[in-house]
Amino acid sequence: MVIHWSFFYLLELTSIVWIVCSDDINENIYEDQNLISALIKNSDHTVRPFNNGPPVKVKLGMYLLTIREISEAGMSFTTSMFLREHWQDLRLKHNSTERAVLDGSIIRNNVWVPDLFISNSCEQETFHKSPKPNELMYIDSAGFVYYSIKITVRATCNMDLRMFPFDYQDCALNIMSYAHDVKDCQLELVGSDITDAIILDPSLELSQFYLENIHVDTGFDEFLEVGNFSYVMVKFRLKRQLSYYFLNAYIPTGTFVIIAWLALWIPPTSSPARVTLGITCILTLVTKSEMVKSEMPKVEYAMCIDYWFAFCETLSFLMLVEFAVIYYVYLEGDRKRNDSSHQRNQQTEQHWYILNPFDRCFQNRLLSSMVSIRKYSSVMLMLMI
Repeated sequence: MVIHWSFFYLLELTSIVWIVCSDDINENIYEDQNLISALIKNSDHTVRPFNNGPPVKVKLGMYLLTIREISEAGMSFTTSMFLREHWQDLRLKHNSTERAVLDGSIIRNNVWVPDLFISNSCEQETFHKSPKPNELMYIDSAGFVYYSIKITVRATCNMDLRMFPFDYQDCALNIMSYAHDVKDCQLELVGSDITDAIILDPSLELSQFYLENIHVDTGFDEFLEVGNFSYVMVKFRLKRQLSYYFLNAYIPTGTFVIIAWLALWIPPTSSPARVTLGITCILTLVTKSEMVKSEMPKVEYAMCIDYWFAFCETLSFLMLVEFAVIYYVYLEGDRKRNDSSHQRNQQTEQHWYILNPFDRCFQNRLLSSMVSIRKYSSVMLMLMI
């Protein structure tokens, strides 16, 4: 019976605690909802903070997730990031000790957000919306706003490929305000150091490049009849990895040149083997060159790898020229040897003819007899007819 009443008291105490906690949770929810409603009521998403006053200072930061699809042919690259923006809006001040949290469904049509865009993007930016819009906003009691959004951008990157594949490339993201000039909006970096503003994801890896360093420029761009606009330019210094090109371009082509020159050990009499080997190596080098160039843009200057392919093709061509010269010299020597042998045979015959007068007389008599027999045969044949 004691156990029964003890269990009853424990169950009752648990119910009381649950009711009190539920009331606190509901009260917090109501407070958050009332706070958000009040902030939205006081805000105007069509008018910037400090309207008709000093410009809004928007501090930018990035958390880079990926840098991929670096295309030489398209002169572009793709990056995914969390773009972070900080500014102050006194209309959003509140008395709560907790910061207000707004998600993507509330932000766009209720709170002013800087109209930033990436001026060197070559395609429309992708705003991630799975499962909901990837947007987040914090507002503290002093009206300081922290806004974060996940985007994927494909931007142009003007590359100088003269030293390809021993080249460095500087690819940049130029972030500006679209409609607010420097009188209304000024952009700057978050924190006192670039490492505070640009954060790399630990799993960030590039397939064909090394991310050597990151440099940030801030300033103003002047557009005629429009005004000056503040910008933040984030430059990525990319160093190309050489292992792919050594394994797929330099080593194979160098090997084919060596194989082509190994034909020098083939005897000149085996001309089909030499010619076939030389032409095969040249055609292989040309094919390999076209495969590499197919991934490159059609630029007006020669790249470093073009000189290498030209050097390899020249060496292979010189091998064929060398074979043609050697083969010609060999044939001339063989002809001269045959002419010398023939002359020696004739001289031997003449010498023997002079040293044997009896044989010479015998040959003359034999020829005369054969002529006489031919004439006699002709006369007899005519008589018979």
